[in-house]
Amino acid sequence: MPITPSVYRSVRSNDVHQRPFKAYKNYIVTDENALADKYGVQHATHKKFAPHVGDDTYNYPINHTDSTNQHVVWNWIDHRYYRYPYDQTRCVELTNANDVEKYYFIDASIITIPYHQMGERVKPGSLHFKSFITGSSANSSSKSFSITGSDDGHGNLRDQHVSTGSNANSNNLQLYLHFNNEFRRFDDNYGKVKSSDTIVYKFKGRDVVAPISNVEIQNGVNVKVSGSTYVSSGLSGYFTGSRATYLQINNDPIFEQFQRCDHWMMSFWIKPNNLSDTGTIFSKFSNIYEQYYDGLNKMTKFRTVDKPITYSNNQISHKNRTPFHVSLINNEIHFQAADGFSLMHISSSISLQGDWAHIAIANSGSVCRLYVNGIPSGSTGSIPQESTANSANILIGVDTLNTDKPYKSFNGNIAELRMYNYSPNISVIQSLANNDFYTGSLYQTNVFGNVFYRNGAVVMSSPMPKYHDVLFTGSAAQPNNFKMVFKGQHTIYENEVMVRVPKVACNISTNPSAVYRPANGDANSCNDAGSNAEKFLRPGDYRKTMFISGTAYPYITTVGLYDSKCQLLAVGKLAEPLQKRDDIDMNIVIRWDY
Repeated sequence: MPITPSVYRSVRSNDVHQRPFKAYKNYIVTDENALADKYGVQHATHKKFAPHVGDDTYNYPINHTDSTNQHVVWNWIDHRYYRYPYDQTRCVELTNANDVEKYYFIDASIITIPYHQMGERVKPGSLHFKSFITGSSANSSSKSFSITGSDDGHGNLRDQHVSTGSNANSNNLQLYLHFNNEFRRFDDNYGKVKSSDTIVYKFKGRDVVAPISNVEIQNGVNVKVSGSTYVSSGLSGYFTGSRATYLQINNDPIFEQFQRCDHWMMSFWIKPNNLSDTGTIFSKFSNIYEQYYDGLNKMTKFRTVDKPITYSNNQISHKNRTPFHVSLINNEIHFQAADGFSLMHISSSISLQGDWAHIAIANSGSVCRLYVNGIPSGSTGSIPQESTANSANILIGVDTLNTDKPYKSFNGNIAELRMYNYSPNISVIQSLANNDFYTGSLYQTNVFGNVFYRNGAVVMSSPMPKYHDVLFTGSAAQPNNFKMVFKGQHTIYENEVMVRVPKVACNISTNPSAVYRPANGDANSCNDAGSNAEKFLRPGDYRKTMFISGTAYPYITTVGLYDSKCQLLAVGKLAEPLQKRDDIDMNIVIRWDY
């Protein structure tokens, strides 16, 4: 009996393959199509409310593009990406602290990319942003300018117009103290830090907690817009001149480098409140028991310091060992170091004007130099020959916490305190002192935002005021003229199924002329048997009287894929019909992407 062929064949599991590959699609968003394409374009501010406009009525700042509360937007971004800078595992998107400069200031501009545009993530290094900003009261600019930024592939949005070639080497940064995060303590961004509180600073690349007491958080360094026009940037700490107002950095062996002929530099900004009545900016005075090096026996020893310490001509006592003591006396900066027997002293030749000033003290070999606003202001020979290292803590704002010391405390603002373990050239010092509105590098970075690839959030925030208006006009009513280009990553899966068709299968057709199988004899008649026995022929072998059909093998035009429940999953159409052979096995490969 002949075999009845079938058009259904099972597919082996090892004949099914899936290969994923990544594809990137370019997207362009501008101020004109951002809202239409469902991009979130928002301004964020930390301050909860503006002054009240009526009885128990407050003027909450909102985004006119979508009526969202700017304070709510600020907290939303903060909780997702920035709230836990010291514990990245608690943020929505993990970032490498060694590669990413994450910073979230009082004001921010935010672009959120919709999922259908972003795909699985924004391709690292593909985002470019440009905004043309009209000079306004919001950013205090006196002229229009543009900001062009690019994603560096690590999540940093870098300003291409700000050069970092003269920045100090970050690998040599030993200590960095700033007050730019302290606005988080207060609803209105400013206030006094209570006594017995703490502040976080960077020390040898890690975050360290320091005691702080009664320091007021105020506006930071003034940046120059044009001529005599200035506007505040960042935040600073105001020290009232009382011994109850101070900041303490615990002692570490690393401070022993600030002695003898080691290479090092100190950099900071100050704004005296009263030029004629102020004193110690920061110092490292010795304790009762202090460490020194016995050159004769070549070993480290401890000795007792005479007390009380006496002062003469506003200079520290020679018996008070200190690797550094920085003060403002008679409108001049003074730097002093003593080893218990001799004293080294430098004073500036440039008088301060009562406004913000940058101070740098650099020691290289046998010369120690003092710079005011990037200008060399004084120099002297090497630090005293005997070891000046001691076990005292660094105190900022005062020289000691004891009330019986007559040396005055500092009355004014301090910001951006840095210590380096090398002596840079003058171009680096001038970079630290650059407080220009457009090209300022006092914060030693060109990063003004972050790109969070997996969540499609672009956050632009910086202490520099020129970035405060990067997306919106002064009234925050409508977006500025901006353009953002990026690539969205989409994973496409290429599926492949090998359909095996043996020669004995799928040899039938739905064509009537092909499936008609009459019995055949000598007379070639369906009704008469003839002299020979009847026999069955293959499809298409019968010759009709009206025409000769030729070889009527079936042709494959469509392949369908079904699941175990016989439900059609996919249909594959061949570009040209494929003749089915009954003398050889045939294989058909079906591929599709999604």
